[in-house]
Amino acid sequence: MDLVAIGSFAPDDPDYAAYMAQYGGVLDDFVDRAGLLIQFTQADQTEAKPPFLPDTQDASRNDADFNKALILEKQHLMMQGLPTVDEGNAIQLTLWDEAGNSQTGNTLWETYFQFFGFNVILSGDNRARTPGFMEGAYGQGRFFLSAMANDKILNGDTGEPTETASLRAFNDVFFANLYNYTALVRDRATPAIEITPQPGSSSIPEGAWSIVLLPDTQIYSQNYPGMFEAQTSWIADNIRERNIKFVMHLGDITNVNSVPEWKFARKAMANLDGIMSYAFATGNHDYGPGGNAATRDTFLNDHFKVSQYQDWPTFGGVKDAGRMDNTYHLFSAGGVDFIVLSLEWAVQDATIVWAQSILDQHPDRTAILLTHAYMNNNDFRYDHTDTTRPQTYNPHDYSTPGLKNDGQQLWDKLVKKNNFAFTFNGHVLGDGTGFRIDNNDGGKPVAQMLVNYQMRNLGGESYLRILEFQPDGKTVKATSHSPVYNNFLTAADQDFQFEVPLGAADLDNDGILDYYDEDFDDDNDGLNNYLEHSVYGTSSKTADTDGDGISDADEIAAGTDPTRNNSREFNAVRENRDTLGLFTRDDLMDVRPAPMLIDVQDGEAKLDFQLQKSPDLIQWSPAGEKVEWRFPVEDGTRLFRLQMGEPAIPAP
Repeated sequence: MDLVAIGSFAPDDPDYAAYMAQYGGVLDDFVDRAGLLIQFTQADQTEAKPPFLPDTQDASRNDADFNKALILEKQHLMMQGLPTVDEGNAIQLTLWDEAGNSQTGNTLWETYFQFFGFNVILSGDNRARTPGFMEGAYGQGRFFLSAMANDKILNGDTGEPTETASLRAFNDVFFANLYNYTALVRDRATPAIEITPQPGSSSIPEGAWSIVLLPDTQIYSQNYPGMFEAQTSWIADNIRERNIKFVMHLGDITNVNSVPEWKFARKAMANLDGIMSYAFATGNHDYGPGGNAATRDTFLNDHFKVSQYQDWPTFGGVKDAGRMDNTYHLFSAGGVDFIVLSLEWAVQDATIVWAQSILDQHPDRTAILLTHAYMNNNDFRYDHTDTTRPQTYNPHDYSTPGLKNDGQQLWDKLVKKNNFAFTFNGHVLGDGTGFRIDNNDGGKPVAQMLVNYQMRNLGGESYLRILEFQPDGKTVKATSHSPVYNNFLTAADQDFQFEVPLGAADLDNDGILDYYDEDFDDDNDGLNNYLEHSVYGTSSKTADTDGDGISDADEIAAGTDPTRNNSREFNAVRENRDTLGLFTRDDLMDVRPAPMLIDVQDGEAKLDFQLQKSPDLIQWSPAGEKVEWRFPVEDGTRLFRLQMGEPAIPAP
């Protein structure tokens, strides 16, 4: 047997479950021995995941249907000769000639939305976010997973043919191709396949850079700290791969504001200390007894202390001494100088006044607002005065003290009046997504985004939001990635792009923005902007990106990481130079003759000198002739001092 075919909607058969229970675990063995397995479309309600896939592949279905299937792999042998539409770029089928049947035009029916280990051949979209036909390799054989029901050519009740003309024309070629492809698999002669990267998983374009958002880690801190650590470890491991410039936590760091949770959270965020700048907002669960937000008491400042961050090159300052509830941060990326305002849960009027004063001190910076509650999951800002839209979890619904502000109030009092480009928040349940763009008073667009994954299994399955800023200076791609599952979400509100022009310069009009143009060296450190941005990941705005006192150029020359603050290691070396046998330039200029004996005999002092040279401070050899001094000594003189003259400075 060379081919196993599982028909459309097979799980509807009561015997299917028993079959899969007995054979599902060994079907991959059949494939491994040069077999071909094809499964046609299934209902996600009865079988969301194919039960026979090995660990090297995964796929999940959803309810998305499409009347056309876009051909992504035109050269694939299964696509040869098929009837197509749209100038050969798509397939369109009519399944049945039944008036009123809503599924009759479903060329793709119950498509996939998550996958790995497959080559996507047909999809409902041109980015492979909704695969409809894909191939996987395992051992010596192959899998085909299909979201097509083209095998359904008979009425299940009467046995009468139902095949339409378009379906017959398609099937004549499709099944002939399948027959021939099965023979190739059997003979181990199939061409190699190229795995389709999940949307968002490919390396970023040259000149692009990223921000990562961490929303609502509360369940991780309480029950699954490993998920939290997986997020920050992934960020640390992908700083260069994705050119990550800043990380923002959207609040609800903890669930019940308990000391153990704060300890777990601090440990997780410590993965980024010294290697990646970050900011965090506080959420309602970070305040009050049991995280009820009835007070503004929090253990935040016992574990995330101002003293730990105040020397970071990106740390701007705090509103209240000794408290991290309201902070601001400065960083540069993509040719733009940013200021991040990280504001407390249920932002108070006094905090808005403080935030405005900080913005007034940095009028040339593009602002980002980071706060826990702002956008709702209906793509509207929270507005407690709006009785026509849901306001569930609006800050005004909580007993948190102070003159509170919701999203609309923050927009009116702060965001629209200033140079904000983005607002980011978490907090809201449901699908945990929301997005809108509005122009501020100056006519510039402000992208406002809600992200929250906590409703998923294990408190969020470690998903985080990646914002990838493209080198055109305006396009931003948003994706949702799970480091634990190595998976990207492909729903439209989890994988999308938008435009916010940020105003990066192109002074020489060569089509390459100056921040990664090799013709510029903005910080005059000897490293051009291209090298800084695209090769080393350093900032072209400062000669010492990590603020450890060693310039980027010196660190690159020495082989250390210029993006990682190594001040602790450098200080340890400085403080133990003698033990390590190391010398600085100052040491070498401070000539110390070491132990010296001046011999006095018969009223005459004798002092012998031999200048030596060395290429490495280890091997020494004479330099020049030995110098012998002889000079008379008066009676009673026993103390002498040798004074070295200052080197002469040449006249200009």
